[in-house]
Amino acid sequence: MSFTDKIKKKAEELDLQTKADKLAKQAGVAAHQAKEKAGDLAHNNRDKIGATLDKAATKVDEKTGGKYHDKVVKAKDAAAKGVDKVAEGRPGHLSQDTVQTERFDDEAPTAPSRDTPEDPTAPRFDAPGGSTAPRREFPEGPAPEAPRQF
Repeated sequence: MSFTDKIKKKAEELDLQTKADKLAKQAGVAAHQAKEKAGDLAHNNRDKIGATLDKAATKVDEKTGGKYHDKVVKAKDAAAKGVDKVAEGRPGHLSQDTVQTERFDDEAPTAPSRDTPEDPTAPRFDAPGGSTAPRREFPEGPAPEAPRQF
């Protein structure tokens, strides 16, 4: 009997797969509860969070003399959007993503049907000779070259 076979046999004796599945399920429940709690806190404290973001942005503007005002505003807005996204995780609030995730959670992901209309600018890999994606036109001329990565 090989070492691998011995390990497999011992894992079966200890019923490790069932224990791992149970642990994974418990972790999923705990993660869901944490998401709901964070969503609840974000929703109930949006005003406080918004005021704190405003205060922080004002302080950064003061310290930098307004030099980075546009970037500060952009960062503050991004943080506020993040708070909104977290707040969507509260109990009783179903976002479009949540509805779709819960509805299709047990189903395996499926590839798009050949009958669905394709985006004409999307690359196609099913044609002989590789991709036959249409050339995209840019207002300033031909498509820019992608930067090379080494």
